[in-house]
Amino acid sequence: MVGIAHRHETRIRRGLSFYKGVVFWLISAAVSAQVHDVSSPDNDPNGEKMLQEAIERRVTQDGLDEPHAAILVRRRFSANEAAQERWPRAISHLNQAIRLAETLQEAELLADLYLTSARLHLRINQSEIALRDAQRAWELSRNVNFPDLQLAAGVAVTEVLQTLDRDRNSEPYFDALIKLPGADLLNIEVRRAVSTMTWNTALAEARWQDVVARAKEDNSLQIQARALDELGQIFQARNDSAQAVAMFAACDALESDHRRSRLAWYDYSQALSAGGRNEDARRAIEQGLADLDVTISPDVAADFEDARATLLARMGDTDGAYAAVRRAQKLKRAANTSGFRMPQTRLVPAMPTSRTEDAAILAATRAALREAELESTRLQRGRAIGFATSVTLLAALLGLVLLYKRRAAANLATARDAAELRAENAGLLALRHQLNPHFLFNALNSLRSRVHRGRGNAAELIDHLTVFCRQALQAKPEGIATVAEEQEMLTAFLDIEQARWEDNLQVTLDLDPLAADRALPTLLLLPLVENALKYGAQTSEECIVASIRLHAPDAQTLDIEISNSGRWIEPGSAPPSISNGVGLDNIRERLQRLYPARHHFDVGPSPVGVTARLKLLGEPQAS
Repeated sequence: MVGIAHRHETRIRRGLSFYKGVVFWLISAAVSAQVHDVSSPDNDPNGEKMLQEAIERRVTQDGLDEPHAAILVRRRFSANEAAQERWPRAISHLNQAIRLAETLQEAELLADLYLTSARLHLRINQSEIALRDAQRAWELSRNVNFPDLQLAAGVAVTEVLQTLDRDRNSEPYFDALIKLPGADLLNIEVRRAVSTMTWNTALAEARWQDVVARAKEDNSLQIQARALDELGQIFQARNDSAQAVAMFAACDALESDHRRSRLAWYDYSQALSAGGRNEDARRAIEQGLADLDVTISPDVAADFEDARATLLARMGDTDGAYAAVRRAQKLKRAANTSGFRMPQTRLVPAMPTSRTEDAAILAATRAALREAELESTRLQRGRAIGFATSVTLLAALLGLVLLYKRRAAANLATARDAAELRAENAGLLALRHQLNPHFLFNALNSLRSRVHRGRGNAAELIDHLTVFCRQALQAKPEGIATVAEEQEMLTAFLDIEQARWEDNLQVTLDLDPLAADRALPTLLLLPLVENALKYGAQTSEECIVASIRLHAPDAQTLDIEISNSGRWIEPGSAPPSISNGVGLDNIRERLQRLYPARHHFDVGPSPVGVTARLKLLGEPQAS
């Protein structure tokens, strides 16, 4: 668990529903554990009479002895009660049958009853009891060598372990299941690969590759497509866009559905663009649009057109960029007649800092076009769109000329200050809208895994992601926040990372209460912590151990120390896949602008691994 204080507000919001769930679980457990309670069929004269009559019929008609007849009848009664969701009565009948089977000492019958009990308790979310009964069925069937029953019991154990988030404990059962005669090896391999993804993605990749090979041999296209889809998601989480595109495209070819590859083409184009391969990025966007049915998904097509406009503007093709923006606007209107559509954060282009000026220009162009279109609709409804657009563009051109003359008349010092302010605001704007897409991919993949497997902490992960996005996107024109505000966003970020890494991440946050109200530049802590986790994960031998410490020794000083258990790599010797140093350079530039001659920042090896130390004196200088 991440050792982080100051979570009381979130816990209070979820406290009432949590305690209600605990009370409901305790009541359910108490009711199911009492065989002779008020709802027991033995306390119902009519039910007891029907039970005895059914047992006598089995004895008379089928020639069974009374204990075996009672077991079969109680098992049937349990199934009928469960079908009507009368769980205490269903459990009571089944427990009575198990007691009778124990007196007969028939292992196969007893194992079958325990397996039925495990499935029943799993249906009502009593997973611990279900695990106990499934393991009993497994041991009984294994001791007396009943392969079919052992196979069913082993599968039940792995299912219950998944609901309890103990997937790693399933490994011995999978090893035994594969060796059983008559086992469906392909389905077992699929279950094993799904289980492995929660604790070892590298091993899961190898197992999904095995599933692909076995599915090809068995000519099982559906399972082969699923395995390729899972592999694509693994590569996408690793930022290996080329491999992700290949896996998704192969999956789409099997299922005749291009929904995966179209999104993969988008991410691939962004990776190519960030690497300076603009022509290849343009072709990737065109391939994604070719794979897309615009009539079905106009909103996704609009995102592709926005990406194409950004790319063409960067390449100097302003006419092409303008045409792409106009196409995107038409698609957005087709997707939502109200003219407003919530942007898809996952599809915001991840632009390097060196391109933030281009991004700001393009964003301003889009805003001007959108405002012009709304204005022309309000004032000249019924007139031709082309005339209104021409007038608006002419007014915009005149405004730009006047703006240029005013800027030319200003003195050089004022122009330099204004340029620095625009660069600072554009950098913060780009930083807010990037939100590290790979971090969001990892968070959404973790959420998808939990929703798919019915894990109870999916809602908590959504809460953390909501807090993080709200804090990161909140407008702060002055670019200054308090340590407490930055800590709230940082706490949400760490909670999301904890859900992703689970036991492979240990983070401690030590915040001096005296530092909570101190002023701090926005988005200063998050890049440092993100770097610590990212590069710590790439160079740590085992789990990632990180610590974050903020201390205010006096009223003017703020000490920040962020450490991780990774291995220090000398500057210039790290491969591009590990670090390009852009993040730290950006931090140094901001510190020089906001704390001139009043800060000290260094990153280097330390006894715990790698440590970033930052000392700030006084308040940040106003931009």
